[in-house]
Amino acid sequence: MALNSNNPKLPHLGITRDSKSRFDSIAVVQERIGTARRATYAMMGAGLNGANGLNPCDSLHLIRIFIVPRLTYGLESIRSKLQSLNTTSGNYDSIEELAWRQLATNSNSSNSWFIMVKSLPELFDLPSCNDLLKNPPGKSTWKNLVISSVNSYWEQKLMLEAKTKSSLKYIDIDRLSIGKTHLIWSSACSNTYAIAKASVKCRMLLDVYTLQANRHRFNQFELDPSCPQCK
Repeated sequence: MALNSNNPKLPHLGITRDSKSRFDSIAVVQERIGTARRATYAMMGAGLNGANGLNPCDSLHLIRIFIVPRLTYGLESIRSKLQSLNTTSGNYDSIEELAWRQLATNSNSSNSWFIMVKSLPELFDLPSCNDLLKNPPGKSTWKNLVISSVNSYWEQKLMLEAKTKSSLKYIDIDRLSIGKTHLIWSSACSNTYAIAKASVKCRMLLDVYTLQANRHRFNQFELDPSCPQCK
């Protein structure tokens, strides 16, 4: 069944089209976010919050296979500005010709869709739009390049911000990686006892574990700051 303005919603597919929006994006995006949020709450009982002994590595896997697909499902039904150009750019033989003209004639302050897209390769250190138009990469090659470049950008930004946080002074920041958990969690596997120990290790690394010295400092009664286990 094809999507059209007379059939804004396909219940059996879970896709909603917004007939009041020019590009059908408002309702679709909001509904996808709501669906992903409900899916997240539904997985809390299965241990997604990590409070019942589930390894964060497993929680991350659940997010990837259960929540992210619900967040992105149906987004291909949104009509983008680029798709609408097929019906409004009759003076051009192809989208490529229109892209060349827009990139060549419009300034960086233009509201052109091509100019807005032009800033993304510059931000993530990807090949420029002109290079991509001259030598279009294959789908898998482009996908891998985008994933690698975007992850690299956010890893560098994460490391720069992490170095300014005093609570992360015990963390080996240079080993941080997007999409991967800390080695403490990777080494714990699915062993419940090992996960409990890993939780304590992480709290100590983040300097949020309550030690006897902390109790001595903030308690109104006089307490011995020495560790009871060390006496």
